[in-house]
Amino acid sequence: MINDQKADIVGYVIDRWHPDAMEGLDIVHKNQIETYSHKLTQQITEDKGLPVPKNGFDIKMVILVGNDSVICHFLGESHTKDGIVVWIPDEKILFGGNGIRNYNGWIGNIADTNLNEWSETAKQVKNHYGSAKTVVPGHGKHGGVELIDYTIDLYQDKNIATEIIEFLKTPNFYDNNFLTVKAESDSTEKDLRILANAKVTVQDSTKY
Repeated sequence: MINDQKADIVGYVIDRWHPDAMEGLDIVHKNQIETYSHKLTQQITEDKGLPVPKNGFDIKMVILVGNDSVICHFLGESHTKDGIVVWIPDEKILFGGNGIRNYNGWIGNIADTNLNEWSETAKQVKNHYGSAKTVVPGHGKHGGVELIDYTIDLYQDKNIATEIIEFLKTPNFYDNNFLTVKAESDSTEKDLRILANAKVTVQDSTKY
């Protein structure tokens, strides 16, 4: 049954500068709704000629909503260099943004990603908000703290960053439609690439 209750929107938190996080910000501003983001998001959107969030912060900001609080926190670079998480302490709900991945989800757009820092940033998220009962990733189904652990493990190996970046540079990447994440050995034989005990992520038409 659909709940017909309505709520007044008193604030809009942007977790990163990507369009899927801040599309429609100009409409939000026209409706005189306060908007919040990391200062880096303000800088990036201004440089790119995009609508700029009104209120910025460096590390952490607390927004009061009635008798409750919403905590916006920057803990390091991951999916983007400006990505934040949002914590609702009374409910123990963490909105991880695209810095937290869902199980078997896509690696996604890594054009603006810091692959070398992602795992460390996720560790910081767990250090601060490991008591979360619900973790909402940027895409896919919500879960618990295991999603933070999954993200930490996914980007733990520093060699992953180099492997992904180098493989994306290869001319036949879009023909092969797979991305090597880690392998015990990697060789070629008669124009075939041979991977031993490899962990790979396969791309279909909708996700990685």
